[in-house]
Amino acid sequence: MIFENIPGFNELSEPAKQKFISVYILHQDSLGKEEKANWKPLKVIEARHHIDIHFQNGEFLYYYPDMTWR
Repeated sequence: MIFENIPGFNELSEPAKQKFISVYILHQDSLGKEEKANWKPLKVIEARHHIDIHFQNGEFLYYYPDMTWR
């Protein structure tokens, strides 16, 4: 995945970019092969205490500094 092509990624602070990449990899590793295709990020937004991620499947999650998502 080319993270720079995700809308909003280039507007993230450098620490948020690194956190997004790390948590995204963990999130993807937790999914089955077929599920991964549905969880492609369409947009990312840096909030004060998390990163909002909107996905191709219409879902959105928050990625947190403690490497979790909800």
